[in-house]
Order: sequence, then C-alpha cells, then structure tokens
Amino acid sequence: MKIARFFVALCLLTGLSFGATAARAQELTLKELPDPQSKLLNQYEVNKPYVLKLEYTDPDGDKIDKAQFVEERPTQLTHDYKSIEGDVTKGATVKWEVNGFEKGGHEGYFLIKNKTGKSIRYPDKDKGNYTFAVTSLTDLWLKTLIGIFVCLIALPFLVYVIARSANKQGDPSRAARFGLMLGIIGAAAVFLVNFFGVYDYMVLGLGAIAAVALLVIVMTRR
Repeated sequence: MKIARFFVALCLLTGLSFGATAARAQELTLKELPDPQSKLLNQYEVNKPYVLKLEYTDPDGDKIDKAQFVEERPTQLTHDYKSIEGDVTKGATVKWEVNGFEKGGHEGYFLIKNKTGKSIRYPDKDKGNYTFAVTSLTDLWLKTLIGIFVCLIALPFLVYVIARSANKQGDPSRAARFGLMLGIIGAAAVFLVNFFGVYDYMVLGLGAIAAVALLVIVMTRR
C-alpha cells in the first residue's frame, strides 16, 4: 500500500514538473537587438532616423495584434511597428522606424500583444523603462571647444600663477611647461569623453595621437 502511494505521489510530482516546464516553454519572450547605426548603445543623434529592433518569440506562433513603442518622457507618443521579419516561433525581428527624436533623455517601453490576448512588455515592469539619450553634434562640438580652450589656456595660466606664487625662485619656463602638459592631457580627455560612441575608434585614435605629439613637443622644448 505504501509503495502504491509512493508511485502515485511520484507520478503527480512528475506531471506537475512537466506541466510547469511546458507552461514556461510557451511564454512570450522579447529582447533588444542593438542598432548598428548607434555606435554606443542607447545613444542617438538628434533629427536623424533610426530603427529600433527587438526579437520577439511566441512558441505558439500566434499572429501579432499590435506592437508599439510607448514613449513616456519627454513626450507622450505611441509608435506603431514598421515591419516584422522572420518566424515568431523561432524569433522574429520587429522593427520600429522613428524619425527625429528630440534632444535630451528619453524613456518608454515596448509592448507586443498577439491575437489571443497574450502580451509582453520590454523591459519588464519591475525593471523600469527603456532609456536612451539623444545628443546634438553641434552642442557636443561647442562644449568640446570650450573645454579645450579652458584646458589649453586657462588651466596652464592658473598652474603657472600658482607655481610662481609658491616658488618665486623657480624656473618660470618649467612651470609654464608643466601647466601646458596638464592642459594637453585635459583637452584630450575632454575630446575622448565627449565623442566616445559618436565617432569611430579611428577618429578618437587620431585625437589621442595629436595629444601625444603635442606632449612630446612640449616635453622636449628647453
């Protein structure tokens, strides 16, 4: 009798386990696919068209009823999907074509609902919203030029004044050279930080090489 009860309990547990596994297997999934147009994830240029892409999987193969990107900040807009490519049972690519994001921080979420009423949100509600930044190259260059000016003019002058005040008997050319070296390093850092993810590595590398060349020239001058 005890053996029979044991086998019954084992069968029930096995059935529940398979049932839970099957239920999990039928769940909808949605994950982000990076846009090659955006060199840095979740960063875009103002007034430029972009395609937002997610991979959507529905093991049951039900047709999509609606697929939207709901923008909550800074404006409240709803963008419907442009196209669906592939088989949803294996993972289809859902695309949203969005033109002219305004400058600043943005946040929202993706929502896909199929014909049976099942829906999925990306990101999950407990993970908050999908966030991204929209920048302006004009603003970036203006900020960079101001930063470079401060580093190459104001910073060396300040270092020189402090050094001369602390040691009036010291070599003024050494103080000026030290301040200029700090300025070059600071200018290079400003350029790299502002344009990382905006320009490719070749452009960033050229900026770093230019900074190193200037450092060598300053260090070798007597």
